Amino acid sequence: VSEMVKKLHTATPPTFGVDLINELVENFGRCPKWSGRQAFVFVCQTVIEDDCLPMDQFAVHLMPHLLTLANDRVPNVRVLLAKTLRQTLLEKGRW
Repeated sequence: VSEMVKKLHTATPPTFGVDLINELVENFGRCPKWSGRQAFVFVCQTVIEDDCLPMDQFAVHLMPHLLTLANDRVPNVRVLLAKTLRQTLLEKGRW
């Protein structure tokens, strides 16, 4: 999925990449099942690690949705989010 984000972000028109990100947010980030929300965190982690999006684009399109999961009712989602923020995002030096 992260490679698709990368390829579509650089494609013409760039709205294809934004559309894919919006689909990921709707289908995974807001999924009623905890496993879908956890998968969204995994995808975001991979997008960061593989530099699939510039960090400014990540901050606009994915970060707000990722941060809403900090209040998720399922501990596993919150733990993975904390791990992703600490080990992956902070290493990039932007935040």
